[in-house]
Amino acid sequence: MDVFTLFGANAIILLVMALGFLAAYARRRENWWPAWIAANLVLALALLLFITLPGERSWLIAIPNTLLAIGFGLRWRAAHLFTASPTGWMPVWLPACAVIGAFALPQAFGAGTVFALVNVILGAQASAIAWHFWRERAPASFSSHGLVAAYAVMALSFGMRVIEGIAFFDGLTTYFPLGGTLPFHLVIAVVHTSASGAFALSIAYERTALQMRDERDSAQRQAQDLGRLAERDALTGLLNRRAIEPRFAELRAVGFSALAVVDLDHFKRVNDAFGHLRGDEALRAVAAALAPDEDCLAARMGGEEFILLLRGDDARGRVEARRQAIARRVAADIPGLPGVVTASVGLVELPREGLANLAFAELYAAADRLLYDAKSGGRNRLIAERLSLFAAPAPRTSTEAA
Repeated sequence: MDVFTLFGANAIILLVMALGFLAAYARRRENWWPAWIAANLVLALALLLFITLPGERSWLIAIPNTLLAIGFGLRWRAAHLFTASPTGWMPVWLPACAVIGAFALPQAFGAGTVFALVNVILGAQASAIAWHFWRERAPASFSSHGLVAAYAVMALSFGMRVIEGIAFFDGLTTYFPLGGTLPFHLVIAVVHTSASGAFALSIAYERTALQMRDERDSAQRQAQDLGRLAERDALTGLLNRRAIEPRFAELRAVGFSALAVVDLDHFKRVNDAFGHLRGDEALRAVAAALAPDEDCLAARMGGEEFILLLRGDDARGRVEARRQAIARRVAADIPGLPGVVTASVGLVELPREGLANLAFAELYAAADRLLYDAKSGGRNRLIAERLSLFAAPAPRTSTEAA
């Protein structure tokens, strides 16, 4: 295969890869794709100019060589954009200016010197890109290691061309020798253009897949956070009814068998006399007094009404302790609030076995009736009842605060 066919093959591969980069850019508009597309187009133009420029005007070879330096500079920029590393335009234009300078002083530099200098510049650019991808490689990514190898091999090929220029320093009479290592260099370039393009697309899609996974996980976490927020009372931070009722069967299964409805006595007077801001402070103090833990779930039902769902022994004693703690906690957290904020409670305890199908609404209704009795009986008290498997209900007990 002659060198001009190899030049054309490289140009075609670069153009095809540029279309692949353009398709990737159309899907996700990451900022590195334009630089990669531009690099491929500039490199393809350089290779086509090597084919079409007249051989007798050898100084025109400065144009495609300068374009090669610009193309590799754009690839350096694309690599840095891809890894979100610091970048700029100096590494794009400085090598190109160096190539122009080498061709601009034909008396100072002969053809062999210019040939070697240009390949030193291009080899240094390929080495810099390979080194960057090596530093930024993903340990588990085959594609990132492939990019390192593709640019390292290209850098070695330019190095081979440098050695050729030095070895035939005085024998070169043209800036564009068609023999020597050029055919082998162009075969390596075919491998490089194919591999670097394929690996660039591959690593970009790997990264896109990782980003999409991260976005999905983030969306799921946000949905979970929103779900948790939807199950929390915004004022007190306690659970709300939405967090309890749908899971009541599960909670029963893990031992929660007592439900207490807690309602603050004459709380409207606090809001009317001192404003809702002080009332909200009092509600937060009540939430703290209810002291939820792993065996006692606390939820705000709305307004000044709360529920406690308990498991374990002595549910009645634990609820009564929390009821009495309300007045102390409100007085401590809101000094200067005249009067005592008390609470009435209706408590229903289920038998440890049986009544497994009892719905939350039924248990809540039973506790609410006991709360009504506590309110009717003078408030500031707890009335409890243990449900039975038999028709006759267990006797009620009442506790009034001292």
